[in-house]
Amino acid sequence: MVAGAPTPFAALLPPDDAQAKARADKWKSADPYPSIPPSLLNSADICAYVATAGMIHPFHPEDIKPASYAFRLEGLCRDEKGTFLEIKVGDDFELKPNSIAFVTLEPYIRLPDYMALRFNLKIKNVYRGLLLGTGPLVDPGFEGRLSIPLHNLTANSYRFKGGDTMIWVEFTKLSPNERWKNKKDEAVLDPALYVPFPGDKYGRTLKKYLEEADEHRVIVSSIPGVFREASKAAERANAAATRVGIGLVVTIIGLLSIVFAAFSLTRGFVSDARNDLKAHAQTTDSLRNRVTDLQRRVDSLSHRH
Repeated sequence: MVAGAPTPFAALLPPDDAQAKARADKWKSADPYPSIPPSLLNSADICAYVATAGMIHPFHPEDIKPASYAFRLEGLCRDEKGTFLEIKVGDDFELKPNSIAFVTLEPYIRLPDYMALRFNLKIKNVYRGLLLGTGPLVDPGFEGRLSIPLHNLTANSYRFKGGDTMIWVEFTKLSPNERWKNKKDEAVLDPALYVPFPGDKYGRTLKKYLEEADEHRVIVSSIPGVFREASKAAERANAAATRVGIGLVVTIIGLLSIVFAAFSLTRGFVSDARNDLKAHAQTTDSLRNRVTDLQRRVDSLSHRH
């Protein structure tokens, strides 16, 4: 078998998920390749375990590298607004600036008891300024699909399509244990399955990595822009508060003026009323005195007659 020629190897893969499950059940606790030492698996060993033990399904031979395999984007996703989307092959998915989204990856995993899995973002996504926000270890015996949070801390918006490769995954075989010691015949391992590192990727520079990450845009952090917007918002809020404060002071002064005017008016009214009463009292006293004087005169005239 020639390395990089997928057709012969593709015929060895489980044709469907039911076959993958059957093979995974058979080899879950029995190692089909005990001669492979506990170590980080090379591409030939990954292919052998996938074909024999059904570790992941589906499997795309073209996505294998010397010691890792690429997982593709496909499945349930949640965008930055909290909306859930089912991403299928060819569907668009946008990762907006300064946001976090959660995406699901295509293959269904059935790890045997003697195999662990680690993963990280593809180098292209790393140079885009994206972060993978989760621990990279998947323990032996795990079954299911991987979902990962993606952080975009840049000022750029990135678009992905269902079927795009997102992460590189590596497989590590655990140290021996009697539990999964193979009591059966060892499966045949084809060393020709090994995929070497591609020669066209030798000697790449930082400039080359950045061009591959995003050819037409400069990748800059979104954090300074967020701070600037926050500062502007604070200034606007402070100005609005100042205007509201001045308006409030003017209103209070106006109200106090009305109160003082009313008080002054009331005080003047009370003072005028008091003066009027005093004047009326004086008039009454004067009339009373005149009446008394007249009464005295009448009495005097009466005595004379």
